[in-house]
Amino acid sequence: MGGAVIRKAAVSTSKARIPLPWPFLSRPTREGRTFPLPELKEPADAVKAMDAIADALRAGELTQAETLALVKVVEAFTAAIHVSNIDKRITAIEGKSK
Repeated sequence: MGGAVIRKAAVSTSKARIPLPWPFLSRPTREGRTFPLPELKEPADAVKAMDAIADALRAGELTQAETLALVKVVEAFTAAIHVSNIDKRITAIEGKSK
């Protein structure tokens, strides 16, 4: 189900807003509702995004399921950053050994 959630969470290019995937929730769906996820461009942005998500959960603006879907998007971003950093390190090491 995690992959389906991420596939349904599409990022808008204009304001980095993510439509939330409603069909799997137990309460009635609210089509078209979005969450203003901060722009994800660098690792520090993931911290800002998680803070915004946690604040919205505490305020009752997001359900636990909605929060989980958004957290998975942020986790996928941080995983991509991690893989990119590993690739850069390997490339640097290989360049020094030549």
